Amino acid sequence: MPFVAFPHQFNDPVKLRQMLQTIDVLTRAGKLLTDENLGYKLFMDSLIKQRKPSNLPLGQQLEIIKRKAKPDQSPLTTARDLKRLFLLLGFVDRGDGDRYWLTERGSKIVAISSNSSLTVEEKKAWLEGLQQLVMRQEGNARSFHPLKAILELLSEEPIDTKLLTFAFTVSDDTDVEIEKAKILVAHASSSISSFNHQLDLYRISESNARDSVKILPALAEKLDLISRSGGIASITTYGRTLLDKYNRRSTPTTTPATPALATLTSVTTPTPVTPSVVTARRDPFFRIVTSETEVRRNWTPEDTEEGEVEYDAKDEAERQNRLRERTDAHQETLAKLLQLFQGKNWRIGTGNFDMLSEKADVALLAEVKTIKQGDISDERLRIIDGVGKLLFYEAFDVPSLLSNNQARVQKIIVFSKKPNSQEHVDFLTAHEIWVIWFNENGEVDGEATAKTTFQQLLA
Repeated sequence: MPFVAFPHQFNDPVKLRQMLQTIDVLTRAGKLLTDENLGYKLFMDSLIKQRKPSNLPLGQQLEIIKRKAKPDQSPLTTARDLKRLFLLLGFVDRGDGDRYWLTERGSKIVAISSNSSLTVEEKKAWLEGLQQLVMRQEGNARSFHPLKAILELLSEEPIDTKLLTFAFTVSDDTDVEIEKAKILVAHASSSISSFNHQLDLYRISESNARDSVKILPALAEKLDLISRSGGIASITTYGRTLLDKYNRRSTPTTTPATPALATLTSVTTPTPVTPSVVTARRDPFFRIVTSETEVRRNWTPEDTEEGEVEYDAKDEAERQNRLRERTDAHQETLAKLLQLFQGKNWRIGTGNFDMLSEKADVALLAEVKTIKQGDISDERLRIIDGVGKLLFYEAFDVPSLLSNNQARVQKIIVFSKKPNSQEHVDFLTAHEIWVIWFNENGEVDGEATAKTTFQQLLA
């Protein structure tokens, strides 16, 4: 098994932010990012120091360093490793020679105050960089995601941090390579001598082994992807979620069979519509709603398509509470909506979308969105998600589910409460999407025309 060495100078995101800000200063001044320009600047800015403390002024210390052969000048080694790290993370990009510039991702980090603690926005940029970080063995066309490999090694049980060294022995992200690394971990975890034996067996130096676990595990810990105590590393809830996301991306899709058109049963026989074969593009899930019991049932995750939870690692427990509250509010609003149609001769169902109801030549396709009082940003995200789903489901799912294929489909967004922004309401209305919500008394309210027409249809 080959081994890939990872840049190993610094693992403190705040310190790395300050160094990236130094790069920004140099590139804005039109200077090339040579090892000398960057290394000496970092030294004079006190962002890097000599191993042996000195009472001499920084300028004199630097002059002494410059007299050494370049391979022995630590500022140059540091600069070289930093440039490589920032390139891998997508914080900087490179042109010809030593011409570098900050990327959009790097600019987000540079914009943070120099001495500020790690912010949520900054964590998102780091997370994005670590997720997309790809490495390859020298002379090997295959590549792997080192963060994924680390999380895979921790997926079954906590292990000694030093054993994460073997994450850098894989050639690609396949299960075969991951299993090879897990076998190495199992062999090496029996004793210290076994660990050293595995290093010798695969010609990994002890210094490379130490360096390999200095940076990524520390950064993953800062982002709450793993936790470490007493030298033992464990995967966190969010780390496991991220690993699942990696694996969903890498799952190969099969060539889909031609699906049969989904059919709706009559209201008296509520049979779920399910595809007969597993395909890459599944038939739309759809269940007829026929009773008060069905209206109020607790839908399982398999019944709906849920978006991913936005990353906020400040408080995992609080994040879970917010998700639970939003889910409860969503189901309560959906139940209110479905109850409006009960006993009024509408053919109603729920599926990937929240509701599809049909009567004569009219079909109503609705998405329920929970919003927070006074939170415009959250409302914006809910609308973006809702509009996308309505357009997609209308085009790909609804046609095969209608009993009258000539029925006019009216798209609706049903909010859990009155929207915060009239501009958002106007936007949806302009795009022929009805805007409905429930007021504090649980009564139907909404944009004037949409509300009136909606109530007339239900009369």
